[in-house]
Amino acid sequence: MKQSLEYEVAPPDVRFLSAGREHDIRAIYGPNAHLFHSLHLITEGRAHYYIDGVYWPVHAGQCISLPADTPVMHHTDFADVCTTSWVTFRGDDVLELMARCGFGPTCAVIDIADPARLDGIVTDMLGCSERTFSNGLRLNGLLSQFLATVIETSSTATPPQNIPANITPKSNEYITRAMQYIYGHMDSPLHVGEIAEALFISRTYLYELFQEHLQTTPQLFIAKAKTYQACEWLRKTGMSVQDIAESCGYRSAFAFSKAFRRVIGMSPREYRQRFTDPSGLVEDK
Repeated sequence: MKQSLEYEVAPPDVRFLSAGREHDIRAIYGPNAHLFHSLHLITEGRAHYYIDGVYWPVHAGQCISLPADTPVMHHTDFADVCTTSWVTFRGDDVLELMARCGFGPTCAVIDIADPARLDGIVTDMLGCSERTFSNGLRLNGLLSQFLATVIETSSTATPPQNIPANITPKSNEYITRAMQYIYGHMDSPLHVGEIAEALFISRTYLYELFQEHLQTTPQLFIAKAKTYQACEWLRKTGMSVQDIAESCGYRSAFAFSKAFRRVIGMSPREYRQRFTDPSGLVEDK
């Protein structure tokens, strides 16, 4: 018995850059823009992404496409453990491949029929840690396998109902700039009027933009941003609660603790005791 196959393949121009996996309870990243494209696969829990100011909730069994050169911020749900696997890549044919996967300007999230299969490919990628020529070939092959699996096992998700169809680039720009201003002034009290003035728009319009694109108010966004940053410091540093309060723009540890409890549901000290690994602390100098 003889079998053969003749199939000259012209592979698309897409090159592996990195892969990873994170299992976390509370984490926040951005806003920033990378020079490469990435796909994030949620295998456990939920996460919240803001791509160019547009809000995309993602849950286990879904994959989100994060385009290059685009402001992105994302954080875990803060109510449960979230596990995220990701791959990053670049190349001239990335946009065409993303379209074949089902991603597009109005659809950043797709459902994955077999997320465990995709996650297994990421595991294989992480096993190629030694920088050798052969591993380079394997990693690019695994990336092709990952993308082929996405194309084969995904179904285009219906865009969330809270994503307006008439989002304008100008509105996105205001949201992005507002987020950047907030993260650039975390150590100040931060008032809504101050942010609107910095963007040269009215306070009312700023409220409308946050409600329309982020489904929240500027005040609540500020409170959560400060609290999530405080969570990082509580878990990963030895900073005192008083120092963290001051770094988050609060006048007293009491006011900070009160705001922290409203968002997280426990005090900063309780949070630190529950979620910090003492062996991983970086002492504050």
